[in-house]
Amino acid sequence: MKNIGKSFIGVVTLLGVCFVVLVTYVSLLGENNKIDSVVDSFFENMQKQRYFSIEDNQNIVISFDVFDIGGEYSENCLFLELALLEKYNISGAFDYKIQIKKNHFWIPFTNKSKIHIDVSLEKPEDSNIFSFFKKSRQPEFLNNLFTVERKNGRWLITAINIQDSSLFKSFNRIRDNLNIDGYVSFSGTTLTVEPIEIDTKNITNLERRKLNYIFQKLSQLIESAGHPIEKP
Repeated sequence: MKNIGKSFIGVVTLLGVCFVVLVTYVSLLGENNKIDSVVDSFFENMQKQRYFSIEDNQNIVISFDVFDIGGEYSENCLFLELALLEKYNISGAFDYKIQIKKNHFWIPFTNKSKIHIDVSLEKPEDSNIFSFFKKSRQPEFLNNLFTVERKNGRWLITAINIQDSSLFKSFNRIRDNLNIDGYVSFSGTTLTVEPIEIDTKNITNLERRKLNYIFQKLSQLIESAGHPIEKP
């Protein structure tokens, strides 16, 4: 009887330990998923072109100076997206999928409080019976593009690393070619808008995104006229 009692206590103890381990793992998994979620939200804002929405952006980045390169946050978001679309050869796509890879699994009470995020973009595949059997190729990740940290109980993007990435040259070239400031400028009390010709029949996805940004910027400048407001 004593042996049976000891065995029963041992089984109960083992089950208790397993339950605690399972609960801890599920909790850590949920916390690590929040890291992915904040990067997903950043890309969702870019895809939906929420460049000037302070409400949408301030909950995912620590500040609007998060890029390690000069320029406005809203413009840098546009240039980053276009550079990524170009890198992955999907500039003509209206939609794309993001794959995320963390440099390590976050565990509390360790010195590894910064999480570096690799990303990869791809065009969504058409869903059909043959796509299930299609062997997917290994995605090409852009290493350490984002740095995410836990601040006051929330995960936030604390750095977007352009200068040391393979996007640096294309990012700057796109910024120079688009010349956003050449279309809309605000000097003192004068708002200047340069003429824009739009070929509605042959407009490309890049031109569409560029024009949408310009019109949003124009609207934001008009809205802020006479009563300056914070802008990303």
